[in-house]
Amino acid sequence: MTPNHPLPQTLIGREDRRWVLIGRLPSGECSMTTPIDPLPFSIGRRPDAALTLPRQTVSGVHAEIFQTVDGLFIRDLESTNGTFVNGERVHQAVRIEAGNLVQISDIPFQVALEQINQDNSTKCKDVCDHALALVQFQTLISSSAVIPYYQPIVDLQSTEILAYEVLARSRLNGLETPAAMFQAAEELGMPIPLSQLACRRGVEESWSLSPVPHLFLNTHPDELVSPDFAAWLDQLRELAPTQTLTIEVHEAAVTDIAALSELRRHLDELEMGLAFDDFGAGQARLAELAVIRPDQLKFDRCLIMGLDYADSGRKRFVQSLVHAVNDLGIVALAEGVETQGEADICREMGFGTAQGFFFGRPEPVNAIKAKQEAHEETLSKS
Repeated sequence: MTPNHPLPQTLIGREDRRWVLIGRLPSGECSMTTPIDPLPFSIGRRPDAALTLPRQTVSGVHAEIFQTVDGLFIRDLESTNGTFVNGERVHQAVRIEAGNLVQISDIPFQVALEQINQDNSTKCKDVCDHALALVQFQTLISSSAVIPYYQPIVDLQSTEILAYEVLARSRLNGLETPAAMFQAAEELGMPIPLSQLACRRGVEESWSLSPVPHLFLNTHPDELVSPDFAAWLDQLRELAPTQTLTIEVHEAAVTDIAALSELRRHLDELEMGLAFDDFGAGQARLAELAVIRPDQLKFDRCLIMGLDYADSGRKRFVQSLVHAVNDLGIVALAEGVETQGEADICREMGFGTAQGFFFGRPEPVNAIKAKQEAHEETLSKS
């Protein structure tokens, strides 16, 4: 219910402080400070609004901030896409305070009380950006806004694409990269929901490709110790009953041999593959490899970068690791291959598969489909 107190003409509080909204406007990438003045303060797409947000997701008259003797309030004005405070949709007037996160449709702002003569210039590295990313994370999960990108994994001998690794992206401000997404997820205690959403979206979007590809799906270390992980894998197989799927486990998580042996057994039952990711320079993991026997071992790019120019000692070391892995019946996969020279030396050393910018950058499914269609058109004309 909207408070019935009269609206005062001045802000409650000290005369040298004022309420502001801090955030990135649709027209730019930098954070800006907008004074909440005059009151009542209208927000919408219309040019006569106190704060104009020229985006189609924002209603012409979207929301209003006003003040009573009880404080500062915001109300939604029957907008199409809603007004949110700290991730909760506003259905009646809600009091807002310094530090609160206000979201107008898909555009977030932080509420602040600042010194009037404070420097309000535009800042591309504003301290509020991180807080805004946390608000955006709620949108990322609730609207399944993860965009899967696919990086090819190729046979090193033929360079034929054998599979794609699924990587997560988004168009939400502050959450464009996997690192930003998972940083927010960690702080909110939601890395597992994010990881599983990225997998599900990656699987679903891949179905528009022909043939439906073999996918490598990343896991978060927390998933491996979750009692619900086996059930999630069952759901994944139900989602894609016949698709070839390989589950990636980070090499640093290869610590509990009994748990990984059980994971290997369960994946075999589901007819899913297992890959260890980011295999590093230490040989201590070779004993675990002999027990678990993943299908593929992804050598970290630190071992691959500049390998064609490396000294003989480093080459012998990598060669010995590749031989040991191959002897165990595990496919050695070179990550981060970026040059012809790196591809050639990896092929000579016995790597079976590879991925990296030399073979293809991560792309959305539409870009891959366009390449496939262009290739088919070329073949039809030849």
